[in-house]
Amino acid sequence: MTATINASAGGVVLTSDTSGTLAIQSGGVTKMTVGASGPSLTSPTIVTGLTWPDGLVQSMIGWERYSADVIPASVASVSFTGIPSGVKALHLLYNLIPATQGVQLYARFSQSGAFVTSASYSYVTANFGLAGDLSCSGSTAATVWAVNNFGMYNLASSATGAGVAGIIELPNIQTTKGVRGVATHQAYNTGNGNPYTCQSTGHLIGSPGAIDGIQLLFSGGNIDQGRATLMVLRG
Repeated sequence: MTATINASAGGVVLTSDTSGTLAIQSGGVTKMTVGASGPSLTSPTIVTGLTWPDGLVQSMIGWERYSADVIPASVASVSFTGIPSGVKALHLLYNLIPATQGVQLYARFSQSGAFVTSASYSYVTANFGLAGDLSCSGSTAATVWAVNNFGMYNLASSATGAGVAGIIELPNIQTTKGVRGVATHQAYNTGNGNPYTCQSTGHLIGSPGAIDGIQLLFSGGNIDQGRATLMVLRG
C-alpha cells in the first residue's frame, strides 16, 4: 500500500491506493481505518459506516430506518419481519390505498418468526368525524388488531385523494407485560371529501414475549398502492 500525506492551504490530505488499508492510531490504538470501501471508525462507540452484529447498518444516534420504503402494488399485505432482540421500540409510518371499498385496516404481530392469527388481540378504536361525529368499539378476542374498525368507504384507488395514512408506535416490543401499540391515522372519505380521524390501541393478550415482526393488511382485497417505512430504536 502507498500512503501520502499532503499538507497544503486546504489542510492535510491522506491518500492511499486500493491494495491495502490505512490505519489511523492514537496511543497505539486504531481509531479509524480507510480501505477500498471507505472509512470506518472504531472509536467512539457511536460510529458510522459499520454494521450491527445482525448485519444492519448502524446510525449515528436515535431512530434508524429498519427497511427501505416499501411501495406495495396489488399485494395482500406488507410485512416487516426478523426484527432482532436489540430493538426495543418500533415506529411504523404508512400511507396506503386499498383496492376494495369499505374495508378496514388491520395489523398483526409476529412472535418467534410467525404472525399470531389466534384469538389473542385486544383493541379499542375511537373514530372522529365532522360535527361531533364519534364512534368507539373494540374486542378482546380477535384474530387481528382492527386499527380502523369503522370501514373506509369510497377509498378505492380510483377515487381522487383516497387513502389512509398514519403511525403505529410500539414503545417496548421486548416486554413480557403485554405488548401495546398506539396508532393514529386520518382516513379521507372521498364520497363527501371530509376527513375522518381514528385513534386506536391494541396489544396481544395471553401471548407474552417479544415482538419480532408487524404486518399491515386490509379486511378485504389487496393493497393497491402506498408506502410503509419501519423505524427502530435500539436499547
